Amino acid sequence: MVQEDLEKTRAELKTAMSTPHVAEPAENDQDEQDENGAEASAELRADAMAKDRSEEERTTEAEKNERVQKHLKVSRLCQKVKETV
Repeated sequence: MVQEDLEKTRAELKTAMSTPHVAEPAENDQDEQDENGAEASAELRADAMAKDRSEEERTTEAEKNERVQKHLKVSRLCQKVKETV
């Protein structure tokens, strides 16, 4: 009887050792993956917003430069007109 139990236990152990164990993800692992995904998504949105903002700032800066250039030209023209009068 003891011998049979021992052999049965050995057979079960051998079966358990030879069968690959696939760990199922726990709920906490899934929650953590969801959090990581949400964080990555938030980072992408923040990067995109920063990129959009930078593009707006560049456009605004370019418009400002154009206005300054026009103002400078007008000032120079006014100065030349004053000099000729």
